[in-house]
Amino acid sequence: MAAFADDVAYNNHNFDDGLRAGLFDLDEVAGLPVIGDLLAEVRQKYPNLDRQRTIYETIRRMVGVMVYDLTNQIRRRINASGTEGADDIRGLSWSVAEFSPGMTGDLNVLRHFLMRRMYCHYKVNRMTIKAKRIVAELFDAFAEEPSILPTEWYEATGGRGAKRHFAPILPA
Repeated sequence: MAAFADDVAYNNHNFDDGLRAGLFDLDEVAGLPVIGDLLAEVRQKYPNLDRQRTIYETIRRMVGVMVYDLTNQIRRRINASGTEGADDIRGLSWSVAEFSPGMTGDLNVLRHFLMRRMYCHYKVNRMTIKAKRIVAELFDAFAEEPSILPTEWYEATGGRGAKRHFAPILPA
């Protein structure tokens, strides 16, 4: 169930981040399933709403639609399972938690859109490379000069260089 909660939070948060970062705009998402319909609903109900509030209202509704779909699908699957309680559900060889087939398909379209327009965007890739370099440089600096570590971390090294104790996480 936690994976589905993560899916709701992750997709909506990333969608919001992509809009705020200018990686895509509201008109570009108008054709996406679910989000496009919700955006149209918000624009129709609140025609003079500013951009940020339009984004907020659309995402708020998207979270609601996803949670509603998930809970209804769980209810359907529990009813179809013939179980009578939590212990019976735990004993099933399959999970009762899943999105409906329609929502699953719509979320796949959204994930594909986010992959193309956000996760693989050159600006995001550029920042990822910069972040990896910074982390690697910080690691090297701390490893070569452990006295610049916070006191409790430095004491944990016994005053020895961290390179003897830790391997770099990221390639230099």
